Amino acid sequence: MSSGAPLGPPSLYESLYKNLPGFAWRAKILGTAPWGGHRLSLEVVSDGCFAIFGIVPEKMLGANTIEQCTLPEDLGYVKQKTDEAIQSRLPVVFCYRILCADRRTIKWLREEARCLYGDDGAPLYLEGHITDATREKEQELLLRQENQRLECLTGESDGRLGGMVGSSRSMRLLHEKIRLAARSDATAIFYGETGVGKDLAARTLHLLSGRKGPFVPVTCGAIPESLMESEFFGHVKGAFSGAVSNQEGFIATADRGTLFLDEVGELPLAMQVKLLRVLENGEIIPVGSSTAIKVNVRVVAATNVDLVAAIRSGRFREDLYYRLQQISIYIPPLRERREDVPLLFRKFSSDVAEKYKMPPIFLTDDAREYLMNYPWYGNIRELKNVTEQIAVVEKERTITRAILQNYLSYVPEEKMPALFTGNTGGNTTAISDRELLLKALSMGQMISEMRNEINELRQAVTQLAQSVPISSHTPINNYPYLDTPHQHAQENSLTVLPTDTPKPAEETFQDSEVVEDEPLALEEREKRAIRMALERHGGKRGQAAQELHISERTLYRKIKEYGIEI
Repeated sequence: MSSGAPLGPPSLYESLYKNLPGFAWRAKILGTAPWGGHRLSLEVVSDGCFAIFGIVPEKMLGANTIEQCTLPEDLGYVKQKTDEAIQSRLPVVFCYRILCADRRTIKWLREEARCLYGDDGAPLYLEGHITDATREKEQELLLRQENQRLECLTGESDGRLGGMVGSSRSMRLLHEKIRLAARSDATAIFYGETGVGKDLAARTLHLLSGRKGPFVPVTCGAIPESLMESEFFGHVKGAFSGAVSNQEGFIATADRGTLFLDEVGELPLAMQVKLLRVLENGEIIPVGSSTAIKVNVRVVAATNVDLVAAIRSGRFREDLYYRLQQISIYIPPLRERREDVPLLFRKFSSDVAEKYKMPPIFLTDDAREYLMNYPWYGNIRELKNVTEQIAVVEKERTITRAILQNYLSYVPEEKMPALFTGNTGGNTTAISDRELLLKALSMGQMISEMRNEINELRQAVTQLAQSVPISSHTPINNYPYLDTPHQHAQENSLTVLPTDTPKPAEETFQDSEVVEDEPLALEEREKRAIRMALERHGGKRGQAAQELHISERTLYRKIKEYGIEI
């Protein structure tokens, strides 16, 4: 044993050092730290520290080396239990994880600590005994996973498989596919809309597979591309600025377990190449290292996008697609299995009632029917949110259709806007707001195109009239297509009113065309202008359209509309 101060009277660590395996220690309490908790300095440690931490006793003394080796996610808990041991005056037993001196091995430790006080009652020393609890924790984890697996299997009779609920035909087929996929370690991918429960299906697949390692979920779209390689593969100390210690990545953490890649379609192409190597070789190389590490990981992915389309657009690698596609499972949306909606509603309402210690809620028959016919575009996530909101907010425990309608954003069919069918006594067809908007936009575009065509015709008629020589003796209204100062009042129309200029009496014009003096309708004026242009160009529509300054398509439509023979 190494000591930095006299031991004083016999205490717990001496007997533990002599008779029990493990690591005994004694630390002086230096006071309260500014950031909370107590500051400790190790004064006595036993030789067992090397077997547990990989550190010789001399290097353990001075600072609080135990806390320095504790994993960051457990450090707050360790400080809390330390303060409890000092303040309660009773021994405290707790477990936590450390990272050993090799910066790779993680161990579970079981610690029993107690405080020693002076004559005035002030805390002087904290001492304790530490043993390696890694094997016990692994056995506990395996037992918990086995219990969860058995719960998955025993819940099938009432429409449950793990946390998945549903007794419809599509869900029974899904349960069967997951059970079959759990027999192997092949990669699998789940397809389905947002909110259908792809993560829950992947977790159920892991539980049924019996793999001993953890289930590690990763949302690919939430990780910055610059950090992605370090997060997936880990890094060694000094690999980059801020890498003060070795750090395991997602893949190493999932060793002997399952790595779930949600939104796998969001992975950058560079990361897809490296992931493909892991799937092919089962090896990873941490950032800053040149040593490959063997891993045994099952990869399960999920996506709500069309990966085939992503391959065609160059956003996803085809070889990775086929590597993930060993087992493909489709999860149907909630609107395709409406009979499962009441089961899910009952489950979510029971969970809320148990969590908040309140009576459960129930549906009336018309509310149940309304709930089943609701489209549920947000799928199970939307249903869960609505159920929890109703269970917490509503005082009435019997939920009617009217109450449900206050919480659902979808507009029922009887309240939808309708398009008129053209018959005052006929039926109306209900359409969604989105369809109505699209039809309005389409109609607006068509009106805009017609307005442009009319303007083109007006310009064409004006230019045509200006290009024809007019005799000083020719009545101005002999050219009805001429745009006069007396423009019509109707916007975007080609109607031209006759001028107030009187016709010269009994003056004729040889070889002039005899026309009626009455104003002609818009259609007749357009028809005459088009016919004259066609006659001048020998029926060639392209040249006639060019003269009229309209498109050939518009000219063709006008010829067909007016029945003009060429």
